[in-house]
Amino acid sequence: MLEGEEEIVLTEHETLTVPVAGVSLNLRPDSFFQTNTAVAEQLYEQAADWVAASGARTLWDLFCGVGGFGLSIGARVPLQVTGVEVAPGAVAAARQSAAELMARNPLSSFDFRVGDAATTLRDEPLPDVVLVNPPRRGIGPLAETLEVSGVPQVVYSSCNVESLARDLTRMPTYAVADARVFDMFPQTRHHEVLVRLVRE
Repeated sequence: MLEGEEEIVLTEHETLTVPVAGVSLNLRPDSFFQTNTAVAEQLYEQAADWVAASGARTLWDLFCGVGGFGLSIGARVPLQVTGVEVAPGAVAAARQSAAELMARNPLSSFDFRVGDAATTLRDEPLPDVVLVNPPRRGIGPLAETLEVSGVPQVVYSSCNVESLARDLTRMPTYAVADARVFDMFPQTRHHEVLVRLVRE
């Protein structure tokens, strides 16, 4: 059993700090994180390039985990970043990393929340860009929500091209403007795909 109801920390630090793309991310025992940090850094930097080129000022980072995308983009581009993740431990880690980043680089503001990516922000003003980094199953009903939302641009990071393809068919008003494949898991059939979608 890898996880239990109670985590007993045996060191003086409750998190493991991992530097990626100019940001120190704090990882807790129950946090998901990409094991190939060199490729994860390329992934985050590509997303940051696309967001910077869009001129966005607001970003929703959905399925944000420990905040890798939102924090690394906000470290380079002045943004108001709102992240949503269902795992409380991951949100606590993202908040800790955001506080540390803002103390030395107050370029952006960050608001990480525990909740369902499909519903938590439904009453909030729409952002300039929505970034999604879902598990292998994809974004599910969030695809239909985005389709009718009016959000001008979506950046989608996928570890499963089959669920990505399914989700894209549910978002017909978005065109694929850019796409890039990352060999996140060398010598396996798995990979990460980053897609920039623009509303037609």
